[in-house]
Amino acid sequence: MKYHKRLYFVIEDTNLKLPNWIGFLMRSIDSIPVTASFRYLGRELPKHLNKIFSKKNHWVVVC
Repeated sequence: MKYHKRLYFVIEDTNLKLPNWIGFLMRSIDSIPVTASFRYLGRELPKHLNKIFSKKNHWVVVC
């Protein structure tokens, strides 16, 4: 566990509403939802990313 890296995915918020196993997978992983709102992209998203990047051994995948 010393070298374990937690993996976060930045995904569009509409992907959380997908049906079947793909939607289940999107809701089950550690994800950061992204919307098209400029306010969210400019204020909230950097706060979430800074919180993740401040911890060691965490990775973020932007799809």
